Amino acid sequence: MGGQWAHSPPCSAALPTATKRTVRQDTKFPQPYLRPRTKRKVSRMSPEITIETVPSRLVAGVDFSTTFATLPNDMSGAIGSLQRETARAAMEVLGPVIAIYTEEMHPERPWNCEVCVPVAAAFTEHPTLRSHELPGGTVATLTHRGAYTGLKGAYDAIFEWFSANGHTLTGPPREIYLNNPGEVAPAELLTRLEFPIVLATTEHRAS
Repeated sequence: MGGQWAHSPPCSAALPTATKRTVRQDTKFPQPYLRPRTKRKVSRMSPEITIETVPSRLVAGVDFSTTFATLPNDMSGAIGSLQRETARAAMEVLGPVIAIYTEEMHPERPWNCEVCVPVAAAFTEHPTLRSHELPGGTVATLTHRGAYTGLKGAYDAIFEWFSANGHTLTGPPREIYLNNPGEVAPAELLTRLEFPIVLATTEHRAS
């Protein structure tokens, strides 16, 4: 199964790095993408952004270090390793691959990512995989249809939406790959983006 990503891995390398972090001061983790808060009108052609409450997920994950130049190959390799190791351990996989951008993208040094899949049971020791719970809660979400190279437009749309509405990003963005290049043509790829969020108050939005 690992080879299905080999020629067209998820490619968020074209995504922008943050120029300013607009998050709560008590937030403990790096924020990779949220842009400075400015009042901009979201295009009528933007993908549909919805607010959902998602459950926490028990996952098996692979952590890896990457750079802008090596992200496609590193991501492909990590997904292949994840699929091989979960199959070898006969784990019951309950959903598609998820990528989590746990650190800020940096143009001059490596940064850390994770790929994971929901699983039925926790485990304690494994030489490659890490067992943990992916937090649930309120997320802003949209689904991108098309090649992974088009994901930047989806991120741009949600950044504009954050800025226009004054909402706060509270966790690393997630990409959920609802299908893969081994199953469908690039134009039919579906990638769900999730952004943990604290919604702005009505008063804040009006200001």
